[in-house]
Amino acid sequence: MWKYLGQRSFPMTEERYDEQLGAVAELISEWGCADQIRKEIAECEKNPVLDALAVCWDRFDITPNVEIRIKTILGHIQGQCRSPYPEVRHGALPYLFSLFEHLLRNGEDLASSCQQAVMACYVENYTDAYVHRSVLKGLLRLLDTYDTMPIGLVISRLTSKVMEEGSISATQLRVLDRASAHPNLGIGDALSVFRFMLN
Repeated sequence: MWKYLGQRSFPMTEERYDEQLGAVAELISEWGCADQIRKEIAECEKNPVLDALAVCWDRFDITPNVEIRIKTILGHIQGQCRSPYPEVRHGALPYLFSLFEHLLRNGEDLASSCQQAVMACYVENYTDAYVHRSVLKGLLRLLDTYDTMPIGLVISRLTSKVMEEGSISATQLRVLDRASAHPNLGIGDALSVFRFMLN
C-alpha cells in the first residue's frame, strides 16, 4: 500500500481500501505466515518514502524562483521517464504533460525544454505501447489547444522515427497532419512534412 503514498489522487475509496486490507490479511492467515509477517514488519528498517516529484509539484506555486522549480520538476520527470519499470514511466507522463501545458499556457521560455523532454520520452520508450500512445494523444490535445506550441521538434522526431521504422501508425499520421496545419508551422517544418509525405 505504500506505493500510493505521495500520489495526488488515490485510486481507491476508503471502503475499497479497507476491503483490500481485509483480503491481504485473509491471505496471510490462509498461508499460515501471520507471525512471520508481524516479525518482519517490526524489524523492517524501511519507511514509506514520499515521491519526490509529487513533493515538488505540490510546492510549485509557492516557490519564489519559478525557473529553478520548473527545472527541478522537469529533472525528476525525466528521471522517471527513463525508469526500467513501466509503472514508473507511465506514472510520470501526466506530470510531464501537465508541466508542458502549464508552460504553454503561461508563455514560459522553458516550454521548448519541456517539449524536448516529451520527445525524448517518446523516442527512448518507442517500444512501450502505452508511452507511445499517451505521448501522441497528449501532443494532439496540445496542438489543438495552443497556437504558440513549438512544433519543430515534434515534426523532426516523428518523421525521423517513422522513416527509421518504415511504417506509420494512424495516430502518428494524425499528429503530423495536425502539426502541418498549425499556425506556428515554420517553413523548415513545412518542408520536413512535405519531404516526409513524398517518401
